[in-house]
Amino acid sequence: MGIQIVKRRSSIQNVQAQLEVGRRTNAELQSIVNNQHELMNDLSKQIQEIEQARIKDQEENHRKKQAELEAKLEFLLGQSQQS
Repeated sequence: MGIQIVKRRSSIQNVQAQLEVGRRTNAELQSIVNNQHELMNDLSKQIQEIEQARIKDQEENHRKKQAELEAKLEFLLGQSQQS
């Protein structure tokens, strides 16, 4: 009878130890997942900022080209009126 009680206690201790290992593993994995989520959010923000800067640059280039074309057109119109 005493041997069975010792075996049960040992078995219970083994199960408790396994549960503790599982809890620690879960906590570590959750930490990894949380860190990856933060990294993904940071990367997403960086991509958005880059995209916004690219769009702003494109708009600025379009404005410059538009201004150049208007200046050329005014020049040509001025020349044709002088003729």
